[in-house]
Amino acid sequence: MSQVPPGFKQAPQMGDYTDTIAPFYYCKDQAQLRTGLVVEAHHCNAAGSCHGGALVTFVDNMLVMGLNHHLGKMDFRPTINLTTDFVGAARLGQWIEAKIDFIHTTASLAFISATVTGPEGPVVRANGQFKLRRTRNTADSK
Repeated sequence: MSQVPPGFKQAPQMGDYTDTIAPFYYCKDQAQLRTGLVVEAHHCNAAGSCHGGALVTFVDNMLVMGLNHHLGKMDFRPTINLTTDFVGAARLGQWIEAKIDFIHTTASLAFISATVTGPEGPVVRANGQFKLRRTRNTADSK
């Protein structure tokens, strides 16, 4: 069974669907946020590999964590679009880690990508678009 690497802390559980595949871990390395997961039995399919649904939930949440870190503000950021490519397997007991790449923001959307890797190489590649809340100008509400 893989250990959580030094410097990583367990992310707080949110009491929602995400908790079904928790725990997640994070580490703030200078300007970058690193996130990870130890593949446990409740993440796996019958073949002993991390289930695709668990991987998608993991990467979706890690993209938002990375976006919040980049923007310097924790906020609810609904997923508008998420594409994933499964490029390898993550097996029971392995540590997988998401490398998050901020791409661009507009007034209402953020574009971000990630590659999830494990000890055997890349596992998932993902691109996401997330809704940003607009701050209302008091003049706009009249």
